[in-house]
Amino acid sequence: IFANVLWIAGITNAINWLDGIDGLTSIYVSIILSTLLIISLIKGFILTSLTLLILIFCIFGFYKFNKHPAKILLGDGGAYFLGFILATFSIFLSSNKGDSYSILIPITLLSVPIFDMVFVIFKRLLRSKSIFLPDRSHLHHRLQDNGMTYQNTLRIIISLVTFTSIGSLIFYCLI
Repeated sequence: IFANVLWIAGITNAINWLDGIDGLTSIYVSIILSTLLIISLIKGFILTSLTLLILIFCIFGFYKFNKHPAKILLGDGGAYFLGFILATFSIFLSSNKGDSYSILIPITLLSVPIFDMVFVIFKRLLRSKSIFLPDRSHLHHRLQDNGMTYQNTLRIIISLVTFTSIGSLIFYCLI
């Protein structure tokens, strides 16, 4: 139970931290939810699949106004909600054959925000700064600070997320 609580709190926060440039979190979460939708369909969970599909289409509707230049922002409430959804559905759908769980699937699926969060926390601790104060050490900020355009930053992160999504589907099929 403690591991689940830690997972939900960590992923919820990681998704909130990922929300740093226009449209990034919307696209990212849509890809992850689509991966979870595929797993749900394979498992035959019709109601879960329908719920995930509705969430994906809601995010698509929101993205129309959240893409660069954003007219509306996701904000903490939206990012926390989407993080909670990803954390809980990834736990639920990672179960394999009854009571056993494959931790490899959700970790692979959410490795981009996990890596970003761990990197940022360690960097802030090494600088003797509070882990709760914002800075520009997130992946999207580092890419932009190194000369990447908004579009290229988005493409790189979305490519990473697509790669990890495909990897998690492969792990699901193999386990």
